[in-house]
Amino acid sequence: MHNEFVVLESENALRQQDSDRFGYRSQHYIVKIKEGWLNAPNYRGLKDFVAEIQVRTILMHAWADISHKLAYKEESQIPLEFRRQVHQLSALFELADQQFDRLRDERASYRQRLTTSSADKLASSFDLKAPLNYDSLKAFLSFYFGDRETNDNIITGLLDQLKQEQITFEDIVLGYNRLRNLIQKHEQQNFPDGKGWWNQGGVVRYILDMTRDKWWNGRVGKFPDRVVELRNSQRKEFNVAEAKLV
Repeated sequence: MHNEFVVLESENALRQQDSDRFGYRSQHYIVKIKEGWLNAPNYRGLKDFVAEIQVRTILMHAWADISHKLAYKEESQIPLEFRRQVHQLSALFELADQQFDRLRDERASYRQRLTTSSADKLASSFDLKAPLNYDSLKAFLSFYFGDRETNDNIITGLLDQLKQEQITFEDIVLGYNRLRNLIQKHEQQNFPDGKGWWNQGGVVRYILDMTRDKWWNGRVGKFPDRVVELRNSQRKEFNVAEAKLV
């Protein structure tokens, strides 16, 4: 928030509210537009404009919506026979929010544990023995191909394929190391106009296409002839280069 606006005031409504109030949980900010923005045509004349921004988690918003429908603002307004249920519901939403925060932090910690960092990039390493799952694959792709495009769909789509073919991180890295001198050349062949490149899932599939016959044979029927011809040409070039090293 501070990076985008001049924050005049901030308040945590959850901490400030009385214990007998329900549903009103959010972080409030009173903000102004930064000076640098005022030079842009869309923001001229808004120098003295002040706005309030309320930030809630999805569960905070859900509980606010539910409590609004119940129309209870204070504990004294709730019939005694329902009061315990309202307290339980409120506590469940708070607990779920806390658990989601905890899960998010633990996932981040799990990904970090898979990587050994060093000031020298070459000395950094990834635990290639890690079991294959969404979080380990995300960490792996970030470590080896962090400069390439990715999103949840790319990761989940690749994960399903890797699991189906029983591919491990070691398989991918072994192929990657064998192909290092050809990847850039082959990528330019696939995108001759220079306007594209493989995303994280694409580069892993390329590596496996090149180095694992069973993987490529299972995929070859999904491509147009020109793509198959190019990839087979690249595979031949790779095999010739490897033969020279023997």
